[in-house]
This record gives sequence, structure tokens and C-alpha cells, in this order.
Amino acid sequence: MKIACLLMLLFLSILVSLLTGSVPITMNELREVLSLEGDYRLMTIVLDIRLPRSLLALMVGAGVAVAGASIQGLFRNPLADP
Repeated sequence: MKIACLLMLLFLSILVSLLTGSVPITMNELREVLSLEGDYRLMTIVLDIRLPRSLLALMVGAGVAVAGASIQGLFRNPLADP
């Protein structure tokens, strides 16, 4: 249950990062862009700027989490226990 809530929170935060910015995008416009049927201007904004930024943030966060867990395990920190 905890993991499902965290995954839902992750999905919602990625969705918010795709929708917000200097050019606001609605859910319908985002759906059209992700299905490659939207306006060219919005496709450029989402596919070239916002989506790579969100995916890179996801990968960096995962990397920092793995690094932190391995450092805690390396130094036998009791906080690293599951």
C-alpha cells in the first residue's frame, strides 16, 4: 500500500511538471501531444523541454537514492535497515 501511494505521488508530480510552466498546458492538450496529434508549438515545449527535464529529474533522484542507500550500507549505519 505504501509503495502504491508513493508511485501515485511520483506519477502526479511528473504530471504536474509536464502541465506547469511559462506556457500553461491543459490535460487535453497534453494527451494530444503525447499521442503526437497536438499543436507543433506545444509538442516542442513538452517533448523537447518538459518531458526530458522530468525524466532526468526522475533518474537523478533514483541515483541519489541508490548512492545514499549504498553509503549507509557501506558504513553500517543502523538507519539503513529496512
